[in-house]
Amino acid sequence: MLGTVIPDAGNRIWKEIISGESTISFEFLAANILTARIRHLYLCEPSKANLHRLASQLRELFVRNSELPSVKKDIYKISNMVN
Repeated sequence: MLGTVIPDAGNRIWKEIISGESTISFEFLAANILTARIRHLYLCEPSKANLHRLASQLRELFVRNSELPSVKKDIYKISNMVN
């Protein structure tokens, strides 16, 4: 888990999470709440610009909280889905 990098906002994994193509049961409660909200917003406006904006918001949540143990586990899960 050491050295795990948070994928950039343009990575396909964020689109998959936001669109519901891929599902992750996050340990970080705020990530679960934000993901549900973001999915709804994306369904209302499924544009590329909106997707990028929402992906940036979700990624930023992980960046800001990256020192929390639950977030570290979630980042690891996301990283494994990218590879």
